[in-house]
Amino acid sequence: MIVTDLRSLEDQHLTRASGGSGGADLLSAPMPGAVAEVRVAPGDHVAAGDTLVVLEAMKLLQSLPAPVAGVVSEIYCAPGDTVAGHAPLVKLDPEEET
Repeated sequence: MIVTDLRSLEDQHLTRASGGSGGADLLSAPMPGAVAEVRVAPGDHVAAGDTLVVLEAMKLLQSLPAPVAGVVSEIYCAPGDTVAGHAPLVKLDPEEET
């Protein structure tokens, strides 16, 4: 029996980059667009609601906030990149609740 993965290579890459799921620790693009700004770097501490990425879509700039407080662990985009809808942009290591 041969099993074929029918997802596109881009979809497979996005799944690997997001760790297989789109959890609360992952900021994803809400729609296709171009990355105008990346306001964080790996290792930065962010609060929930802080702007991490600014996305340009349909001639409008949209600030994308951190879904949770934590530390930026990985950045999957750079200014000027064109991204698909739901593409992972920034991965956070959530802060431990005390």
